[in-house]
Amino acid sequence: MAVVDLPPDLPDWMASLGQDSVRSLSVTMLIDLFTLERDKARASEIAADMEALAEDLAVVGRLDWTATPGLLAGASVYHGNSGQDQAGLGSTGVTLAEVHGEWRARGLWLRALAAMSDRL
Repeated sequence: MAVVDLPPDLPDWMASLGQDSVRSLSVTMLIDLFTLERDKARASEIAADMEALAEDLAVVGRLDWTATPGLLAGASVYHGNSGQDQAGLGSTGVTLAEVHGEWRARGLWLRALAAMSDRL
């Protein structure tokens, strides 16, 4: 079996397939389409797609504390809208929160997680 050298750009190519890159490409493509489109009906459809992207933005944060060796404690919160005004869903606010902990000592590893959600 022949050995094939991988292209040196492979890590960059793989990174471009990540969610952030794909979303950025989607936004760029919609903006370009909207700029180039001359058909008013089609431009209206593209504008609706752009609105859906911008309408349901979210924020997330996470904090971990590791001041004691072997112990990790933390929490995270997500808040944003979902539904994108789809029939039956409207624009629904969603909040997710969780606390987590981990303790490692003498070969023992304990982990815990508690989560809650609220639809506004």
